[in-house]
Amino acid sequence: MDRSTDLQGEAENSSDEERLDTTQQRLHLSLSNWEGPYTLKNQRPGLPIQLFRSKPKVVHLERLAKYTGHNPPDWFSSKTTARLRQCGTNNFEEGKDICKRQSADSVLAHRITYLLQLKGPSVALDSACSSSLFALEHAYKSIQLGECDNAIVVGTNIILNQKGTIQFAMLGALSSVSRCKPFDKDSDGYVRSEGVCALLLQKAKVAKRIYARIVHCKTNNDGYKEEGITYPSRHSQRRLLREFYEECNVDPADVSYIEAHGTGTVVGDPEECAALDMIFGQKNNSSALVGSVKSNAGHCEAVSGLVSVIKCIIAMESEEIPPTIHFNEAGNAIPSIKEGRLEVVTNNKTLRDTKGLLAINSFGFGGANCHVLLKWHSKQKFDEGMPQDDLPRLVCISGRTREAVATFLSDISHMKLDYEYTGLLHEAFSKSTANHLYRGFMIVSKSGEVTRSLTSFNGNLPILCILFSRLQNWNIIIKNFLQVPLFYKSFKR
Repeated sequence: MDRSTDLQGEAENSSDEERLDTTQQRLHLSLSNWEGPYTLKNQRPGLPIQLFRSKPKVVHLERLAKYTGHNPPDWFSSKTTARLRQCGTNNFEEGKDICKRQSADSVLAHRITYLLQLKGPSVALDSACSSSLFALEHAYKSIQLGECDNAIVVGTNIILNQKGTIQFAMLGALSSVSRCKPFDKDSDGYVRSEGVCALLLQKAKVAKRIYARIVHCKTNNDGYKEEGITYPSRHSQRRLLREFYEECNVDPADVSYIEAHGTGTVVGDPEECAALDMIFGQKNNSSALVGSVKSNAGHCEAVSGLVSVIKCIIAMESEEIPPTIHFNEAGNAIPSIKEGRLEVVTNNKTLRDTKGLLAINSFGFGGANCHVLLKWHSKQKFDEGMPQDDLPRLVCISGRTREAVATFLSDISHMKLDYEYTGLLHEAFSKSTANHLYRGFMIVSKSGEVTRSLTSFNGNLPILCILFSRLQNWNIIIKNFLQVPLFYKSFKR
């Protein structure tokens, strides 16, 4: 929290008064578009959640290039939409000028379009625990309808005080033992957790890095229920799933894994599993694999849908489904698991089949249901990205801080040489980024790092010339230089 507060003033050029007044919710939302996770695997950059901004002072924009392959100025004034779901406590004190402080919940999505100078629509959505997947569905359809070219989907859940926790405890939703045990006979609720997630959606033809493809998204609502508005409905969820797979023309039996909402509540899990059983369990010859990331990370509430998406992407990247922990035995209220039609993944399970379809299920306590189907990116690297020639590669990096550049260089040093990745970095850092005061480079070959350099940058670009004079064995030297594509093209001219 403290580090984010220090960065926020520089990030937004805010006054000291506004910086002190800003909420952690809005702050983490903004920073989520600059700072991101490290790599999922040694040879693959992390999830594409860093994005673009336009102010002269940039906070950790060097992360953008690594994860998306984009340079921030590429996005200024672009037709990019921002879809947000946030969840938190009251964001302003009584008597404060909301417009002046720009802290209202309705403005949070607009902060992204403001900071990054985007021109597409920005929308804040609230459907309780399914909010971030609702935002994903809206963004997906906006791209399909041509309303925008790209979409930033963000979810935030920051627990600022105890009010929300007390309310959920009074509702009977929280675990008395501080353990989220989805599908287990001893489950008695969930554990609240914080999270900030952001995803970038693009059309495949313009994307520079693809982690998964969205096959289909769909939402519906329970409507009136005699049990009350907070009670989930297996019938509405079943209707959603049936219509979903009819619309996308996918056989539910072809789905490799279902990431369930699975909060560990006494009512929620049985209702959801009953709906999943009707669509997946009773039509498969083998058990349908299910799990819930909430056993591992707690329930991020409004952000939980995006957390589930990220878990599925990790499963695709690693070819292993992460386990659902705290599960021992299903209760009598979930016969689909007890009878083996649904199987909870409790150990790392290899994910290797020809379909590559992973489903995500989510619903909010007001009756808002959402389902998403992902398909892994089928493109396979040839020889793990190893170049066909024996030439070393020059990788140039810039950053706001010395530590940022050093981190990049260290990451590259620990990876195998991947010509696609080095090409992505070249494209990302080919344009100058404001306030990147440190520059570095590394020469890497198939055998590893050759040399590196890291220095401050004063803004002056020296002219580089290659001169030949009285060379011995000049024909061998020229022959070696001709292996460099740019030199070869210049030589041919």
